[in-house]
Amino acid sequence: MPEAIDILEAADDHSVYHGVIQELPDDAPRGTFCAFWSGPVGLYVIAQSMTVWSHHGPIPFDAIQPMAHQWWKYWREYWDKKHTDKALPKDYACEATIPLADGP
Repeated sequence: MPEAIDILEAADDHSVYHGVIQELPDDAPRGTFCAFWSGPVGLYVIAQSMTVWSHHGPIPFDAIQPMAHQWWKYWREYWDKKHTDKALPKDYACEATIPLADGP
């Protein structure tokens, strides 16, 4: 799992809340870690298995990317129609979501 180790080693500092970094297995199966950065803060989780859940239940990993694409398509439609006679109902998730670039 070299990509997981690369992500972990990229951090300037670590705070371990469960387990110890030395326990990170070199031969852990692919797909058993989740990592992201948000400005100066990041989160790294490694587990024997992971499941993504929504309020409807578990989401297969291969469904995440299509769902994200569908969300951004809806977001774009929401804003394209916002000040027209075809405006969609107010959606606070769309109102609060601001892309980091010109758009998705």
